[in-house]
Amino acid sequence: MPQLHKHFNVSSQVALDELVLFIEQKHPDLNILINNAAVQYNYNFMDEPNIVNKADYEISANLTTPVKLTALLLPVLLKNNPSTIVNVSSGLAISPKMTAPVYCATKAAIHSFTKALRYQLQDTGIKVFEIIPPIVETPMTEGRGKSKISVGQLANEFLANFSKERYESYIGKAKLLRLIHRISPLLADAIMKKGL
Repeated sequence: MPQLHKHFNVSSQVALDELVLFIEQKHPDLNILINNAAVQYNYNFMDEPNIVNKADYEISANLTTPVKLTALLLPVLLKNNPSTIVNVSSGLAISPKMTAPVYCATKAAIHSFTKALRYQLQDTGIKVFEIIPPIVETPMTEGRGKSKISVGQLANEFLANFSKERYESYIGKAKLLRLIHRISPLLADAIMKKGL
């Protein structure tokens, strides 16, 4: 039987294959996939010496891996209907911040991927949800931003939306950002440009 390591590189195809094999053998009844891993680097394209490696890792971890994992686990989820896929994007998918261009782009891509996947799977019994959070208190956001929400608050708000089958779950201040963006995209962009 395969062994799953507690920590592994989500951008590694070998690690993804090991994870899928582990699930197929140990948890063949899987009926929910939550794509939540993410990496955010803050840098300026004009002066970041390691930009290619950082951008490559962000794209792999934030976009390519959730797409691959969804594709690899879809056969298991289809066998265990009803099933659910939950993708975590970001309020920064709506209005990006200047210092995290690749992160923001990957989260905008996850938003679009989630909608298109929802359309494709609408007749399969697999429901596809998206969590659009503000800044959340996690190790990734340590030392960044103000007014972070807790993981518990995010989970509670999402579960309330999940129970009502609200497929796009704007959490906390992301709800306000969405409203501002609907009224004035330029204002939303100006607010988020430098981050919170």
